[in-house]
Amino acid sequence: MYVFSRSTVVQGGNQREAMLWVASVTEKVNQITDLNVAVWQNVFSREVGRVAWVAFVEDLSQLETADAKLAADDAFVAEVDRGATFTNSTLDDQLGQVIHGSADPERNVTYATTVSALMAPGKFNRGIELGVEIAERAEQITGEPTMLVSAVTGDYSAIQWITAYDDVKGLQTAGEKLNANPSFVHFVDNEVPGVYESGLGITQQSCHRRVL
Repeated sequence: MYVFSRSTVVQGGNQREAMLWVASVTEKVNQITDLNVAVWQNVFSREVGRVAWVAFVEDLSQLETADAKLAADDAFVAEVDRGATFTNSTLDDQLGQVIHGSADPERNVTYATTVSALMAPGKFNRGIELGVEIAERAEQITGEPTMLVSAVTGDYSAIQWITAYDDVKGLQTAGEKLNANPSFVHFVDNEVPGVYESGLGITQQSCHRRVL
């Protein structure tokens, strides 16, 4: 399974109209394709104005087919072009392969956290193994399923843990449980050094809220 994300930054000054445009684009994508796209916005994190259209697909041919359909739809292309009024006129794609865990299409989640890291040279195998173990331990402690995703595009050695929550209370409770668990903290302190790149700004954690 793969997770695909296309994001842009909504600029201030016309927020309501901008989000109506985001909703319109999303509706058209879901009408034209079978991607079942959801929209997430950064909250409590850097780039609060960033919104991302996210879809899970079984294989890349789904993305290829969807892209061809969208490119051939004049109404969709015109709507995308209209977005230059509301955004910083950039689009960023990310593609990752799910290594551990899965998305539950029946679950109504409203928040998610992502933790991104870079595996150190020569530590790719251990980085994936440890990534899965971290996800499993986090799941046991918080009760919230955690996916591990390996980058297909972007930083070659990047991995990302993605955890979804029913609501903001679930987000808060999971974080508090994890931080208060001495065995988890001890495990991270002892196993992580040397496996993932260290340094200011390399490992990033973000929070996202589903808006559509």
